[in-house]
This record gives sequence, C-alpha cells and structure tokens, in this order.
Amino acid sequence: MSSMAKDLESIKAALVSAIANTHLPFPKSVAEARKDRCVQFLAPYKNVFTTNYDLLLYWVAMHGSNVLQRQDGFRASPEEPDADYLVFHEHIKGNKGILFLHGAVHIYVVEGEVRKHSWIRTDKRLMELVKQGLSKGEYPLFVAEGDSDRKLEQIQRSRYLSYCLGKLERIEQALVIYGLSLGASDQHIANAIADNSELETIFVGLYDKFDSASSKAIREAVGRMIKRRDHNRKRGKFKPLSAEYYNSKTAHVWD
Repeated sequence: MSSMAKDLESIKAALVSAIANTHLPFPKSVAEARKDRCVQFLAPYKNVFTTNYDLLLYWVAMHGSNVLQRQDGFRASPEEPDADYLVFHEHIKGNKGILFLHGAVHIYVVEGEVRKHSWIRTDKRLMELVKQGLSKGEYPLFVAEGDSDRKLEQIQRSRYLSYCLGKLERIEQALVIYGLSLGASDQHIANAIADNSELETIFVGLYDKFDSASSKAIREAVGRMIKRRDHNRKRGKFKPLSAEYYNSKTAHVWD
C-alpha cells in the first residue's frame, strides 16, 4: 500500500473514531416527543434512504416499529444463527425499507460479510458495540471519499451499498428529498434519481429562501437531473421527470 493510501486509511479510521466517540450514547438521549414526531413524519413513506452515518434514523425506526414496520435486509446468519450480530443476505423486495446509501456506524464487514450490530442479541447499547468493534479492527462500513466518482467506486465494491443505490434507481412514482444539497460530492445520487425510468416527480426541500445562493445551487442541480432524464428518454422508455419545491422548515421532522 502506498504512503498516500495509508494516509487515506488513517484519515478514514480517525473519522470513524471521531463520530463514534461524539455520537449520542443511547436512544434516550433523544426526547420521546421528538422521536414520536419523526415517526409521524416518516410514516407515509414506503422507503427511506439516508446518507447519514449516525444511529438517529435507526433509533426512530425501532421506537416507532409498530407504525413504520421498516425492513433493512439484515437477518440471522444461516451459518451462525445464534451469533450476536445480524447479516445482510435478504433483499427487502416490496416491503417498506430503510437503506443507508453511504453506510452507517452500526454496519460493518468481516471477511466480506456485511454485518449489523444488534442490541437485542447482546443486550448492549449499539454505540458500545460499535466501540468494541473498533477496538477489534472492525470498522463501520463508511463511504468517506469526498469525490462523487470515488464514492460510486466504493459503493459498487459493496454488496450492501450497491443494493441500496440500486433500490433508489428502482422506486416508482415520487421521491421527497429532505436535507440533501445535491452538491457535486453526491452526483452519483443525483444520477441514480435521474436514471430511474419509473420515477415521475421529486419534491425537493429548500432550507433557505428560494432565491438564495444555496437554493439556486440546488435548483440548478435539479435542472441537470431533469436534463439527464430528457436525454435518457431519447434512448429508452423513461417517464418524464418533474420537480416541485417546498420549504424544508415546514416539514417539522423533530418538532
């Protein structure tokens, strides 16, 4: 391994450790009322995709499991059914799902097998399991590259991550985008949306005023997505893609 590659791996390891050591320690760190509100926000949607690494979405899904009924594709290992972890070996198919497009702190890889820490099987908090894993060299599955092409390369090398991105390319009808700037570093996600032949409408959240610099950048990114879709339609059976904008502050995800 070259010195530059070693430096990159060191930076990734430092990033993972920093997130693990600064993450909220347990679900009760988030007020019950806030988790209830987030459950209400997520309830109408079939699939939830996130680029965040943290456990907040996972905690909310567990808190509101009776309402959300989300699957993530992780089940007991066929080879080690009593293991204290779960493995990714089953697609969610038509069920409601939660998919971590860039990985997450509770998902890791051992000898090519994608695993998930499980507090139910260990009676230990997930962040405690994450830190124990770090001490054994079991680093979370993270997409830490800054460049979109490099991110896509890493995603394509992972069975789990490539499945998540592929799922985004196959959803139908409409997609609500919240908290994503659609910047250059996430071009692979924008392309996946544009290349989804069945997706007809995207609702895009703008946090700042419509004519602000940040909102303009997002609208320009959306314009490029629609242009890419129009180009795709000339080559195959793609539905037209339209975009609607909303004020992200009106979503009230946590309050």
